[in-house]
Amino acid sequence: MKPGSEEWKALKNQKEKLDICQIPESILENISTISLLNLCFSYPLVYDVLAFNSIQTGMNEFKKNFNGINEFLQRKDAANLLVEKYSKIQPRGYDKNWNDIQKGYYSLEISIIELFLSQDEIINKMTLTEKQDLIKELLKKLEEKEDKELYGIISQMSIVFTLSRILRNLGFRWEQLNEEIESDILKFTEYGSFQDVKILPYIVSSSKEFSKQ
Repeated sequence: MKPGSEEWKALKNQKEKLDICQIPESILENISTISLLNLCFSYPLVYDVLAFNSIQTGMNEFKKNFNGINEFLQRKDAANLLVEKYSKIQPRGYDKNWNDIQKGYYSLEISIIELFLSQDEIINKMTLTEKQDLIKELLKKLEEKEDKELYGIISQMSIVFTLSRILRNLGFRWEQLNEEIESDILKFTEYGSFQDVKILPYIVSSSKEFSKQ
C-alpha cells in the first residue's frame, strides 16, 4: 500500500495509517538488516520526522510509531550498512531534467539518511576511527550541497545535527566559545531545534578542526 493509492485514501485517520504500516512480528524477526533498512526508507510516513519543531522530536515520534526503525536501530550491523549507503550518495547526482518535486524528494532522502545516522543507537555502534571517518564524510557532503535552492536549511541541519551528536559522543568540549553559544550548541545537540540556525557555523568549524587531528 502506498500514499495516493485508493486503499490509502480509504483509511479514515492517522491511527489507521500508523497501524497498517507496522511490520508483522513474524517478518520483523527474520528479515535481513539491509531489507529492513530499505523498508524504513519506504515507510509511507517517513518524511513526517521533519514536520516537528526539532529534529529529535521527529525521530522520537518515528520510533514511537513504527516498529521497523526500532528493530533496525538494534541490529549490530545497522551502523555499517547506513554508512555504506551514505558514502555512495552524491548530492550533485540528481538529474537536471527532474522537476522541482523530484529534486525535493532527492534532497529529503539524503536528509533522512543523515537523521538515521544522528541517532545515539547508531553512533554508539561505531569505533573511534569510524566516527572520525563519518565526520569527514558529512563535511564532504555539506560542501557538495552547494545548490542552495535544492539544499536549504533542512539539508544543512540534518548534517550539522549529526556532526554535533558525533562530537558529543567523542567527548568534545565547546569551552573555547562564550557560555551563551555553548549553551545553545548543547541544546541543539540534544534536540536539533530548527530555530538554532545561528550556531550551525560554530559546529561546522569545530568539526573541520577536529577532522584534522
